[in-house]
Amino acid sequence: MSADASVRQLVLCECDECALSTELTRGVFAQLEQLRVELTADRESLRSAESLSADLLKEKAQLEKTLETLQQNSDRQVHDTFTRTTLDFIHVTLLSHVALA
Repeated sequence: MSADASVRQLVLCECDECALSTELTRGVFAQLEQLRVELTADRESLRSAESLSADLLKEKAQLEKTLETLQQNSDRQVHDTFTRTTLDFIHVTLLSHVALA
């Protein structure tokens, strides 16, 4: 309901005193309407922020999982490289000993 419609329901008299009261009432209703609009906008903004926060938390969890997987892959790669290098060294050493014998 608009502020003017609310005021019209309250106005029963058209005298100067009542007219002043009506203007004050219109002002109060207009302020209340403005506050209602601001409150609605603030609630929507809060919902958006909460939604964004939830999305960011999900993305953070996914990034942490990706980072953990990358770390595991890196560790495995280092281990595999070390193992191959060690086996190559042993192989060359054995071939050297066989050649000398």
